[in-house]
Amino acid sequence: MATTLKPSAVDGLLHGNDSRDVLMYASLSLFPVFFLTIRGWTNVFFFVLFFIALSRWRSIGAGSRWAALDIDGRLLVAALASAIVAVFAGHALRGSFTWNEYDGPSRLLFAIPVFLLLHYKRVNFPQLFQYACPISILLLVLSIHFFPRALGGSGGRIITYFVDPITLGNYAVVMGFMCLYSINILGKDSHWLTALKLAGFAAGLYISIGSESRSGWVAALVLFGLWLLMHRGALSRKSRVALACTGAAFAVLAYYGLDGVHTRINEGVNSMIAWYSGGNRETSIGIRLDLWRIAFTLFVENPLGGYGDEGYRRIVDTHPFITALVPNPEVRATMRSGFHNDITASMVRSGIFGLLSASSLFFVPTFVFWRHLRSQIPQVHAASTLGLCFVI
Repeated sequence: MATTLKPSAVDGLLHGNDSRDVLMYASLSLFPVFFLTIRGWTNVFFFVLFFIALSRWRSIGAGSRWAALDIDGRLLVAALASAIVAVFAGHALRGSFTWNEYDGPSRLLFAIPVFLLLHYKRVNFPQLFQYACPISILLLVLSIHFFPRALGGSGGRIITYFVDPITLGNYAVVMGFMCLYSINILGKDSHWLTALKLAGFAAGLYISIGSESRSGWVAALVLFGLWLLMHRGALSRKSRVALACTGAAFAVLAYYGLDGVHTRINEGVNSMIAWYSGGNRETSIGIRLDLWRIAFTLFVENPLGGYGDEGYRRIVDTHPFITALVPNPEVRATMRSGFHNDITASMVRSGIFGLLSASSLFFVPTFVFWRHLRSQIPQVHAASTLGLCFVI
């Protein structure tokens, strides 16, 4: 986090000879390596970090650590805690409790001791991540091609055995661009490290194209534009124009040269036109747009307590607005799985508390990272740059 790094954090990776320090840095380094390749990999190292934080709770001094946090750090902690508060508030207002709704929010709550641990240890996370991120995405490419079960999905779209093509494509774009953003982020990179990061960036684009995730392609355009904006001082105007033209040429070539890209974009455009003109609504984009309308309608009807996940599933086939908007019961059945969007899902689940919580988890980090982009401390600037790439 941008607020956790001070000049004293850059003196070295390890402070002292405590074996827990070694385990902590090893876990941080390994955390992203098989993120999209092995199911449960990140959970293992997250809980390792959590238990290390608990074991150091007294030495960390939770109260003093909280007092040492600036306003940005406190906002981040509040955002992490807000998810479980929102679920509890929704349950209390509805008068019913569903324990499985605490699964995701509890992990965010458990992340607070980890955050305080990293703050206490002054961890230079970008130093670790600039190696782990490209290695992770390159290992994913290798796993996709050497394990046949990794290939499949509708129309031959790239998937893994536990990640759907949309999620895979979105995260591949984010990790690929984090490789790009990390070039020379802590000083001049060696030739081999620059090559590794560029390979990671190319691998991210390759997986994104193969997954045919349109939302990932939109994110790629935004992230590339942001990267050019952030480098407007380091790059000449001619260089920025040349890079923008190169990116545009790549997009045009992908559209006209790759059947999957061409087909998916055309389908998306036609689906949106049909939805807005009152034509066929039973397309992937049409269903998502209907889900947005359903989410806002349900939120207006019950803005305080929400419906809960189970409550929403129970009314999909009985609520008059939903049945009128989506008369096909087979399409409504697919809607029971959720809203495919954290903010709309949270506002239906927990009402206004869910809306505020989910929004804070996106906008608070964005605010904090953006505010520290101009920091003169290289590690703070680096953490803010990579953090902004991730949350956007």
